[in-house]
Amino acid sequence: MKIVSDRDPRFQDAFWKELMRLMGVKVAMTTPYNPRSDGQAEHTNRVVEDMLRSFVDDNPEDWDLYATNVEFAINDSRSDVTGFTPFELCYGVSPMSQLDMFLEAAQSASGRRKGGVGTAHEWASRFSSQLRDAMSRLKLAQQRQRDLFDQRHGQREYVRSGRPCLDRG
Repeated sequence: MKIVSDRDPRFQDAFWKELMRLMGVKVAMTTPYNPRSDGQAEHTNRVVEDMLRSFVDDNPEDWDLYATNVEFAINDSRSDVTGFTPFELCYGVSPMSQLDMFLEAAQSASGRRKGGVGTAHEWASRFSSQLRDAMSRLKLAQQRQRDLFDQRHGQREYVRSGRPCLDRG
């Protein structure tokens, strides 16, 4: 597992370094002051904050009571980029609601749902297809973001001279 941190000091002290080492987690630091590298994390943090705020307008101290619901909602939300939910990409399926469980039980009782090896092969095939599709969509989205960044910032011309100059202003 790998965590990419935006140079948060908490990931740089001895306790966290040792804990991550013991857990087999690699911690990589983003380039300082580079919004391209931590933009997704910042966006997700804003979404979480906004969702929690909507639950706890009257009692801000109760935010922790809603954190698991917010996490579930985010992980069960379809991504515009990948076309899948985080649950689907991590586990191959979305979690079942009570209605889903009822419908599956009804189908099983009526004999319309088969079990066994055929179902396992179908699941594995669908899961592999979802992952391939998500990866290709991610690559397209990254390319679009790269193109937008390049359009806004343009290409810089560098002239070779005897002395380099730094702009400190």
